[in-house]
Amino acid sequence: MRQLLRLAVLLIFLFAAGCAQPATPPGDNQTPQPGDTPSQPGPVVLQAQAYFPIKAGSSWTYQGEGNEFASFTREVIFSRDNRGQFKENNGGTVSSAVFEVSPDAVTRIYFEGEVYEPDNLLEDPAFTGNDNTVIIKAPLEPGTTWNGGNFEKKIVSIDASVDTPAGKFDKCLQIETRTADSVVTEYYRENIGLVKREFRSGDALVTSTLSQYKIGP
Repeated sequence: MRQLLRLAVLLIFLFAAGCAQPATPPGDNQTPQPGDTPSQPGPVVLQAQAYFPIKAGSSWTYQGEGNEFASFTREVIFSRDNRGQFKENNGGTVSSAVFEVSPDAVTRIYFEGEVYEPDNLLEDPAFTGNDNTVIIKAPLEPGTTWNGGNFEKKIVSIDASVDTPAGKFDKCLQIETRTADSVVTEYYRENIGLVKREFRSGDALVTSTLSQYKIGP
């Protein structure tokens, strides 16, 4: 059971729009008149990329409980356009991953384990991805669901509150990932990234909680 849980945790750990007003035809009086209803701003459209910073120099440290690999560090070592290359160290292994971000999705397009001195893949003209795991998917609203391989992801909330050693974070994006025998719940905060992860399998609970972070310039 311990070996199975360790493997499962290791695999899982690697991993504004407004309402435009119509143009006023020439000659129309644009001065507000008595009784006019003031225009109201349209609903804010949340963008996936805002919840996953990829600026080089950004780093996060997570405090773990329940498993020796639950504590880990993550940093953006290279960034270019809408892609960021991450290095993650959980004390047992160091991995390298490339994420591609857009308003509609955050996708891991490359992953490799046991990479202790990673090259800059973003500057390699021969670089090709080996992965297509969607981490966050629009529309960012409760009920949005997507599948990938042997898991299903679902946005549970866009207004979750999470207490961490790094502070309390409100208005978090809460995403649940379900497999046949486990549930992973992740919380992302706009402009900060992942603030907490909970892994449940049977009676086992493993958590990784943000303890400090820095977002690059």
